[in-house]
Amino acid sequence: MIALIVIACCMVIVITLILTKAITLHRLKKRIAFTRNYCDNDIGYITYVCGAVGAGKTTLACGITNNLNLTLIKKAENTIENFTTTFYDYDFNRAYQIIYENYKEGKVNPGIINKLILKEEQYKNLGNIKYSNYLVEEIPAFKMLESFVEAFLALIRNNYVYYYNCGFYSHITGNYAMNFTPDMIEIKDRAKQKDYQILTYSIIFEDEKQISNKISTNYQQVAREDGGSDLFLRLIRQLGKGTIYYITTSQEFGRAVKVERMLATSILYITKRKIVNPYNVSNLLLSCLIWICKLILSLKNLILSRNEPEEFLYPSIFKKIIFRAKQKKKEIFSNSYLEYRCIKYNNAEDVGKRLDYTAFGGEEVILTFPLEFCFGSIDTHAFSVVQDYLVNSSKKRPKKSKDKPEVFAKNILKKKEKQSENKETVKKNNEEKPTIFKNRILKKSKTQKNNEENSINLDKKGAEKQ
Repeated sequence: MIALIVIACCMVIVITLILTKAITLHRLKKRIAFTRNYCDNDIGYITYVCGAVGAGKTTLACGITNNLNLTLIKKAENTIENFTTTFYDYDFNRAYQIIYENYKEGKVNPGIINKLILKEEQYKNLGNIKYSNYLVEEIPAFKMLESFVEAFLALIRNNYVYYYNCGFYSHITGNYAMNFTPDMIEIKDRAKQKDYQILTYSIIFEDEKQISNKISTNYQQVAREDGGSDLFLRLIRQLGKGTIYYITTSQEFGRAVKVERMLATSILYITKRKIVNPYNVSNLLLSCLIWICKLILSLKNLILSRNEPEEFLYPSIFKKIIFRAKQKKKEIFSNSYLEYRCIKYNNAEDVGKRLDYTAFGGEEVILTFPLEFCFGSIDTHAFSVVQDYLVNSSKKRPKKSKDKPEVFAKNILKKKEKQSENKETVKKNNEEKPTIFKNRILKKSKTQKNNEENSINLDKKGAEKQ
């Protein structure tokens, strides 16, 4: 009887776990579909991802960037399909060959490739044909051909992301990003240098906006330099014909220079994130196995009278089991999903406010990504190179403090004395200013004195004449 009860309980637990896993997977599937649709239709061309330190700004931006890879591939394929079905009686295999050959030679200028295609005998008529889409009556076919060329070049390139030092890995294309520096969007400077490198069908991912030194306190310097980055962002949709996206992260949205942050079309503020793993049961069983192996090693260590760290220094079958179990746990963890709960603000003026108090409204969104899209695309400690550089280039090393508490207290007080001295100086200057101002008012200039003397002399002469 007891055995039957135990078996029944085990069956109930197993069925519950299976149902829980199925429900979790179904919910995740729906949320991933929502996220894909959101990135296709609702993400703006200029996106700011904001939040506190460690909130997950960079990883969320990575997830969005990976999804936008799929969006751009879809847009390129639709452009090709639209062009080839519109001019259905043309064979475009030769056109594709010309595009591919030019790409291999490093020629990626769509205008030049377009002219080469139109020189071919079979495509000459495309220079004269005009097409109507019932909105615009006459669309030149050669303009549509140029969009076709751009789309094909993007698919051949198979790389859609710009990032610092090419440090972004796309799980969609299997390629590392193209190199990016903040001055690449200074289009006024780049026009003079004839060195513009932002291609259509691309995503510019600028992590930590404040690093570019375009912060609110430097707005006058940014205005003086007038490199053209704000113009680029203002025209981004038209420049790329809807195929260029700009994503940046910002810890303090208000610190970004106003002329650029006010152009943001999507502002996502992270309020919460969590890892969702539908395979928790397997994880639990593997953790139990690791704990048992460690317990056996500890007992063995105790019997042989070894020090505690020594238990892992000797070869053992249990160490192999622990390694395999940990590797399996990592594999299970890599199949997890990351959920971000965000507030999407409709206007830059509302960032940081509760939705109830926003002037232009907003909405709460939950975005879900495969974990590899977020953690597997970028080194989340990429800026540790700054720490490494500072430590390695420093000639001094930290020392133990030999100061007594009294000395430490005096150092604190010394700083405060300096501050108070500064305050006294300011106060003294403020007291002197009214006196100086008063003296200036009361003091008569030489011209004023001369004018007064002249008027007195004239009065005297007039009186004598009378």
